[in-house]
Amino acid sequence: MASPKTKAQLVTSYKIFVRADDSQRQEIGQLISLNPSEGRDITDSFVLGNTPPDEPFELIPGVVRNRRLEANYVALYQKEFQQAVARDDQDVVVALSSQNTPFDIEESVTDPNTGQTKTKTYQECFIQDYSSVRDISRGDIREIQRATIVYKRVVGTNFQ
Repeated sequence: MASPKTKAQLVTSYKIFVRADDSQRQEIGQLISLNPSEGRDITDSFVLGNTPPDEPFELIPGVVRNRRLEANYVALYQKEFQQAVARDDQDVVVALSSQNTPFDIEESVTDPNTGQTKTKTYQECFIQDYSSVRDISRGDIREIQRATIVYKRVVGTNFQ
């Protein structure tokens, strides 16, 4: 009996871009992970005479909230994470309070078989939480910056 053949997909081109209001689109090369998440409340609805009585009659989805991205960024001292998501005319962005302009984050994936690209854009983002870890135990300084980013909406395209 022969094994069924499946088409294997290998993504070789994955890029992250950012664009703040009135700024150029630029690639964020040092972003090592981007973890999107969304959440909403689901309400149990019960009716009289429900069988079984402890099982809901139906589940009612609530509005989607908590649209977030968790991002890990390697600071290579060319550009801090806050600077990477700032407007072009902001020379120094050293504190979270300096990031007061919304920005968009775009994921771009290219299919190596066809050359087609699909995108997903997280729009109107703001940094909610920011932290930084500096590791000097290996003789050089490595800094990983972490940010929780809240976004308003996400839009995307299929491979084109």
